[in-house]
Amino acid sequence: MPEIKTIYFINHNHTDIGYTDHQDIVFQKHMEFIDEAIDVCEATADFHPDARFRWTCEATGITERYLNQASQAQIDRFVALHRQGRMDVTGMCYNFISPIAPEVLLRSLYPVRRLRDRYGLSIEAAMQCDVNGISWMFADLLPTVGVDFLAMGINPTRGGTPLPRPGVFWWEGPSGKRIGVWNGYTYGWSLTFWGMGDLDRFSRAMPQWIAELEARTDYPYDFLFLQVTHPQGVDNGPPYRVLSEFARDWNAAGNSPRLVFTTLAEFGRSMVSEHMQDAPVFSGDWVDWWSDGVGTSAHETAVYRRASELLPSVETLDVWLQAQGRDRVEPDVLDTAYENAILYAEHSWGSSGSLREPTSFSTRAQWNRKASYAYIAAAFADEGRDRAASALAPLFAPPGDDLLVLNTLPWPRRIEVRLPDPAKEWPRFAVDESQRPKADEAERRPAIGAIVDVPAMGFATAPVATLDDSVASDDGLTLENEWYRIEMDPATGGLASWYDKDRQSELAAADGPWSFAQYIYETVDSPSGRAAIFDRDLTRLDHGIAHRNTPWYRRGAESVRILGPRNGGSQAGLAADISAPGCRSIRVAYSLPSHRKSLSVRYRLDKIHVIDPESVYFPFQFALGAPRFILDLDGVPTVPEDEQLPGSSRDWYSVGRWGAVSDRKTTVTVVPLDAPLTQVGGITTGHWAGRLQPEAPALVSWALNNHWHTNFKARQGGEMMFRYVLTSREGDHDPVASSRFAAETVTPPVVVPGRGASDRDSRSFATLAPAGAGLLWFKPSEDGRGVIARGQNPSGESVRYTLSLLAAQVESACLTSPIEVDGQELTVTSNQSVEFTVAPRSIQSIRLRLRPTA
Repeated sequence: MPEIKTIYFINHNHTDIGYTDHQDIVFQKHMEFIDEAIDVCEATADFHPDARFRWTCEATGITERYLNQASQAQIDRFVALHRQGRMDVTGMCYNFISPIAPEVLLRSLYPVRRLRDRYGLSIEAAMQCDVNGISWMFADLLPTVGVDFLAMGINPTRGGTPLPRPGVFWWEGPSGKRIGVWNGYTYGWSLTFWGMGDLDRFSRAMPQWIAELEARTDYPYDFLFLQVTHPQGVDNGPPYRVLSEFARDWNAAGNSPRLVFTTLAEFGRSMVSEHMQDAPVFSGDWVDWWSDGVGTSAHETAVYRRASELLPSVETLDVWLQAQGRDRVEPDVLDTAYENAILYAEHSWGSSGSLREPTSFSTRAQWNRKASYAYIAAAFADEGRDRAASALAPLFAPPGDDLLVLNTLPWPRRIEVRLPDPAKEWPRFAVDESQRPKADEAERRPAIGAIVDVPAMGFATAPVATLDDSVASDDGLTLENEWYRIEMDPATGGLASWYDKDRQSELAAADGPWSFAQYIYETVDSPSGRAAIFDRDLTRLDHGIAHRNTPWYRRGAESVRILGPRNGGSQAGLAADISAPGCRSIRVAYSLPSHRKSLSVRYRLDKIHVIDPESVYFPFQFALGAPRFILDLDGVPTVPEDEQLPGSSRDWYSVGRWGAVSDRKTTVTVVPLDAPLTQVGGITTGHWAGRLQPEAPALVSWALNNHWHTNFKARQGGEMMFRYVLTSREGDHDPVASSRFAAETVTPPVVVPGRGASDRDSRSFATLAPAGAGLLWFKPSEDGRGVIARGQNPSGESVRYTLSLLAAQVESACLTSPIEVDGQELTVTSNQSVEFTVAPRSIQSIRLRLRPTA
């Protein structure tokens, strides 16, 4: 293929929020690095254009912090260099790891808008470094916000690299939009293997790499692109100022290939306009191998997931306040929650020595700060909910003895509210699964609360009453209600049967290697420990050996004590205490609610801290025929294998709200409220599979692990909870039905006690038609000009929705981008309705300018 004539390169500092230093110190150092980069750019102004220093700011989260605290003189210098094409800003907020909830993902792009508006910056390209994957939704969202090029600098450690690299392709998103992609070398390779910055090392190392590239038949370009950081700070390092002299001297000596110092925006602009006309097109999720790291902090990940799901509901309540002419919740409350949720999704979990020195000051300090992002996000989300609910309650219902129940989903819901013992304190707002009593606190007393029908995006009041429950057998092994009958396996604590009465069919497989939903504890039977899973060696191009013959040792329950029937209790159902390795105690509870067709599985573990490699699994193997799977990956219903890039992870997936398996006759949906890691077809850890070949109709929850050798937590312990809610229905996959069931499961009602009297009331704020065909939530607009509605279409076809506002008058409406840049005007009908189309598996935002009702 063509002779390589030019090497384009950029200098950036790979952004780890943590890893090398405490997170707050990292932020401070990055501020100093930008100051230093400005100085070096100005100092090389007289160099040949190909050698003038240029700096690429990798993360908008860092750049925005810098500009917001910089002096006006520094801002002016930064902007002047940016206009000269020498101070670049790329479009990703940070380098992310899955899972990341859709609204959190959207909010991570808002710095792009603010940096453009406040400082006049041009942001045309994005980069994701280190992490060996990226959410498929970005393939749609980045071009929608004016970012047309993405550079991936994948670290192959414990994973793979899709497609040949370096390579170029168009990445097609779930809705059909495309972004140009450079699939390049790891940012550290230009130093480790090429010797960039050192003329002698580079002249000796480079020719072999160039020869290999020129020999490839699938690389049609006469140039190469490299990312370069700093040899003394490959991660979180300063500008590498010698690169300008290096390029100047190399070129002056007449060497080839020619070196050209560039920026990502300049390189991306050239690629898209001149070199990608014939580039191949690939569609599918870039499933991240590193997402297994979230399982090293199972409790904090569950806290983060709960906060991420609550925030859109809180903002929806906030908009209801605005529509009533009332002041919204203080913006700082919700902004703080989103900022911390974004930082928890950032890929750096902790210290580089987290496994080597698990009790060191640095390891403990960095994990304390990382965990705080989840807790702060959750605390401020709760605070926003409480403020919004307390402000709305007087508007909707007078003081009284009833419960005011708020539904933030766009379809009517039958909601069960179970209250703890009224003699005990309980949260003023929102009663969800995590706030209910533990199974061992479930006394044999009537459950109190309400089952209430609440209209779409509205409220209803209901009296507190005694609730009916499913009926458990006297031996505590079977339970049934209108839809299901379940039987516990007394040997394992799993389920021996889950019978669907509607379908007259068994759902729990009897021929699997494990009981349905049982506890499985896994260790490695080798003195090599983690090296028997992945043996790290940074001198290799793949950074180590991924072993496919790891000697796994898996065990279940050692003893099970059935706790007897739980009829009429606040935790009615089946329960058992389990003795098993890895935990001081385990309690499992199964329940069948009376208000909807679902099965609830709830494990509470008192986990022992273990530093040797371990895992916990909960398998859900179904009595179905040939299986087909769909997984919600960061908000996109995705068919594993068929809709993912080659080389991306098949061993595990980080599920958003739900996963589903179907044999075309029956579909089962599983909602993992706390633990996102899911394996398809069985336990697949350590397969390092290039192709997914499911062995059974099974979804396995990989609840926790500590397999990493750096960065992630070495051990975890204490009390933690893992909850799963399942349902079944007739027919093939229906992503809309699964999305709707999952939304109801993860979105608890907001409940205000002491409101409403004998005159029961219910009203809707808004409706979305077709009813139940899509998701909808609201947020206050960033600029105060009305409110933003987001419609999400989980289906594979475009859908025309009608949004009707029932509690406010719409003066005007328009389409708007994910970061609230207005587009086409929309017609507002006389009945306060707006029609808009949402592309397949995507989110569409619209701006509504409201006039409060009298």
